[in-house]
Order: sequence, then structure tokens, then C-alpha cells
Amino acid sequence: MSGLKNVRQRHDDALSKVGWDHFEGLLAVYYRGQGYEVEHCGTGGAGGRFDGGIDLKLRRPGEYVLVQCKHWNAKQVPHNEVHQLLGLMLNEDATGGILVTSGEFTTAARQAATRLGRVRLVEGHELRAMLGPLAEPAADRMGEVLQSVSSTLGSVVTGNLRDQVISAAGHGVRLHARRAAARVAQGVLVTFGMKLLVGGLFLAIAVYLLNSMGTALQSQLARPFDRSPVESMPAPVSASGSTTTARAPLPATDRCRELVDAPSGTYIDHCKRSTPRKMPTGAERRELTRKADAAMKVIEASTPEM
Repeated sequence: MSGLKNVRQRHDDALSKVGWDHFEGLLAVYYRGQGYEVEHCGTGGAGGRFDGGIDLKLRRPGEYVLVQCKHWNAKQVPHNEVHQLLGLMLNEDATGGILVTSGEFTTAARQAATRLGRVRLVEGHELRAMLGPLAEPAADRMGEVLQSVSSTLGSVVTGNLRDQVISAAGHGVRLHARRAAARVAQGVLVTFGMKLLVGGLFLAIAVYLLNSMGTALQSQLARPFDRSPVESMPAPVSASGSTTTARAPLPATDRCRELVDAPSGTYIDHCKRSTPRKMPTGAERRELTRKADAAMKVIEASTPEM
């Protein structure tokens, strides 16, 4: 409703406080009392979302009138509504149209209705005279009753009875507070449970990964590999009792090992090579024989007795 003009006089009575659907119902009852056959096709009567611009259809012999209701108390109804109702009248082949508001019409709207001549305008003052005095809405009457009871309690009820009334009211407030606190606590517990579940899931994944890494490491350590020891020769002791520098350790192929005769328990060889001695080749044997013969000749030459 932005851009519309404010009413010159705003009503504050029973009619201004009723709902828009009740407003349509009041007009339907009024026009039935005027002898019309009323079809309440507006959203207040049909329960639909759109009424197509027509709230009531009035029929009497020789008459077919369309009624559009505007329950506006703060803004004036503009001339556009008059032209819209006229277009609907032409489409429906109606004999007349009535535009009703609980507030006011703009000057342009009144001029358009006068110029066209087929649309009647019913403003707030005329409408209230048509409908007559209305009872206050049920909600307002209930509020007045409660206010009256409260005043009566304040002036009549004294002593313990008043304290009991106040205590009952306080108990209701405390009960509402406890229920609200219980809902908040329930939400906190649900949130904490979700976080705990997610944390447990991550912990389980971490434990699984650590176990997998430990198993892989154990399998690597259990794999056999060459760890041939290198024995060091004991450092020789000099005549003065000091220890000389130890020789470099012998490779595993050159170190000695002791052979023991199992039945007698005696040593057979205190330094037997762990690998068999290599046999000389034919060329090596011939060379050794030649060197031995040469040595014998030298000995014979130097020893006449031979």
C-alpha cells in the first residue's frame, strides 16, 4: 500500500477491529436482509487464495450486482479500484457494482464513480449507519472480562488467598522456564553427543593407522639379513705389561675356528680355516718344483760333502 494517501479520520471502533473475512460476512448478512440472493465468492467465504476482484454476487429479479469489499482503515481507496470493478461488471454482464470500504475513498475515486454512473461507493460513515452498532470482537471482550476479574481479585482477595494466587502464577512461570531450560539442555546434549561421536571416529581411525604401521615395522625387523660378525684379534701384551695397538679385524673368511673331538673332548685343530685351502694349479706346481731344484743346486755347490 505504499504511495496511497492516509485517511483523514481513522476509526477506532468494533468494525475497525474485525478481520477482513468477518467484514465480508457482515456485508453478506446485510444484503441478504435487503432481499438479495447472496453468493459469497470472496476468499473470506470460499476459502480460496484469490477472489478475482469479486467478494459478493447479489441477485434479485432484474438485478445482478457485484460487490468488492475493502477493509482499509489507514489508507484511502484510489480510483483504480473503481475502474477495476467496472471492468469486472462488463465481463460478468452485471447491472451494477458496489465498492465498499470501512475507511475512505480518494477524491479521484468519487469523481470516477460519479462520471461512470454504474458504480456505487459506500464509505465508512455510511457503512456504519447501514450495519448499525456492532459488538466488540470476542478477543476484546475476553480481555475486558480478565481485566475485571483481576481488578476484583485486587480489591477483594486478601491475606493467604492472594498469596496463593500469586504463588500459582509464579509456579506457572517457573514451569515454563524449566521446560525452556530442558529444551536448551536437550539441544546441548545432542550437540555434545555428535561431537563425541565424531571424535571417537577420528580416534579409531588413528589407532587403526598406528597398528598398521606397527605391523609393517615388525615385519621389516623380522626379515633376515646378513649380520656376519667381524672378530677382532686380542691386543698383544708387551714385556712391560702394556697393551699394544690391536691389529685390524680379520674378515670372516680368514678367521680361525677350533675343532674339538667330540668323543674325547680334546682339541684337534686350534686354528682351522673356516674355508678349505686352495689347491695349486699345474703351472704353480711346476714353478715350485723349479725353485726347489735351483735351491738344491745352490746347496750342493756350497756343500762339497754332498
